[in-house]
Amino acid sequence: MKISFLHTLFISLFFFISNGCANRVAPSGGLKDATPPRVSESKPANKTLNFKGKRIVLSFDEFVVLQNPEQQVIVSPYMPQLPEFKIKGKSIEINFKEPLKNNTTYSINFGSSLKDLSEGNPLSNYSFTFSTGAALDTQQIAGKVVLADTNAPTEALVMLYEANAPDSAFRTSPPLYMARSNKEGNFTIRSLPLGNYRLYALKDKNGNFFYDQANEDIAFLPQTVASKTAAADTTNKTTLPILRLFNEQLGAAILTDRSNREYGRIQLVYGRGIDSLQLTVLSNKISMAQVLPETTPDRDSIWLWYRNISPDEALKFALSGSKGLADTIEFVRTSPRKTLEALSFLSSINVGRTGSFIDPDLTAWLQFNHPISNWKPEKIKLLANDKPITTPNLITQSSSYPRRFVINTTLKPDIKYQLLIPDSTFLDYQGQYNVEIDLPFTTYPQQRYGTLRIKLLGNNGVKSYLYQLYRVQGDVLTKSGLLKGNETTIEYIKPELYNLVIIEDANNNGKWDVGNLNEKRQPERIFVPKKQTQIKALWDTETEVLCE
Repeated sequence: MKISFLHTLFISLFFFISNGCANRVAPSGGLKDATPPRVSESKPANKTLNFKGKRIVLSFDEFVVLQNPEQQVIVSPYMPQLPEFKIKGKSIEINFKEPLKNNTTYSINFGSSLKDLSEGNPLSNYSFTFSTGAALDTQQIAGKVVLADTNAPTEALVMLYEANAPDSAFRTSPPLYMARSNKEGNFTIRSLPLGNYRLYALKDKNGNFFYDQANEDIAFLPQTVASKTAAADTTNKTTLPILRLFNEQLGAAILTDRSNREYGRIQLVYGRGIDSLQLTVLSNKISMAQVLPETTPDRDSIWLWYRNISPDEALKFALSGSKGLADTIEFVRTSPRKTLEALSFLSSINVGRTGSFIDPDLTAWLQFNHPISNWKPEKIKLLANDKPITTPNLITQSSSYPRRFVINTTLKPDIKYQLLIPDSTFLDYQGQYNVEIDLPFTTYPQQRYGTLRIKLLGNNGVKSYLYQLYRVQGDVLTKSGLLKGNETTIEYIKPELYNLVIIEDANNNGKWDVGNLNEKRQPERIFVPKKQTQIKALWDTETEVLCE
């Protein structure tokens, strides 16, 4: 009995200890540190006067790292040589590489570069200020940077030049003072002397602190801006300057793609639109009569149609035009004639398994794959519920897209249409005729759509405005056009969530235009409602947009 009892006790203790070990949990490390580092001491003290040294030491309450000081740290006034930054334990040592100016207030803004070592918590926009004179400059200029084409806030370098600085200063030399806007677009340039300044913003691509590259985005104020006390900026927030960032689009048009996959067609794709185009054929055996140039409406693609050219003949030509276009293109061999496609078309009419449909307010058109040399409009018929439509000039050729032919009649909802084009109505550039086209299509019923009523506030009736309606899902432009008067009703909008954009069309050319620094012309203004627009079927939605 005694041995059995001790044996049982031993087994019980073994299982108790084993289970206890198996269920042990590692001790918790506590809450995650979310506190940014704090400056515990600085030598000299922040906002010190009569500074004559060459080094500043900032000590923190924990170990820190300094990330991307070249991009994040801003020293103002501008210093050609950025100070040297050394991490020593819980301290950062700042060593100046060039002499400091007399009687000058300096500010070192660290942006988002200062973080604690353990968790990476940033000490955002910490500034250290000192003066080499007997007083600190305490004026400032605050404002906001937004993208000119969307009004979305953005990060950029914000720069101040003297009020009497030449117009070329922004293009040739760094600024006097600068800061960086944050993700909300807000900026404050502090520690300024009292005075007036010229204000710019820049997406600095090459890090030289002035505007010298065509791919750099810029913003500017045409008038000078005065420095103020911090209290004045806080009191008059509505008067703070807004810098609208844009690209002047002055860079050369760069060829991004070229192809000759089909006989008779060369396609050239450029990175930006071209306003004018001159073509010169350089091949000795080929004349201009054998080549037909064509550009897209946005003018970023060029088609060169050719005919009666042997595949063995080299095709060489020169292109010149606006946006710095100057290219020489050569194809040693062109595509053989067997690659020539038959004459076919695309259409704005949606062709699906259950039939062909179109929104009533859209323009119905056919676009052929080849240029059309000749056509017979009198042979074309359009039926509405089996009854012919007798509209003069029923079909016309588009002036902006010559391969596109437009049906010039107002489509009505819930109607069955039929477009009839007999064979040999269209003759293409290569001498091919179309086959018979019998295209039945239906307009969607009114019940499918909602209506948007736009009311402009602050419009004096003199300026012209455009609207653009984008689907939130996919950011797709759905509708656009000219606003008429202070109230405009837009019909036939599919139920969905949209972003509405209003454009002040200052030059009445029907599109949004960028600014120009030399001409001191601002980009055309954009106005966006604070809320997105929800369209519901059989529902009138109203929205007000302040255009000031």
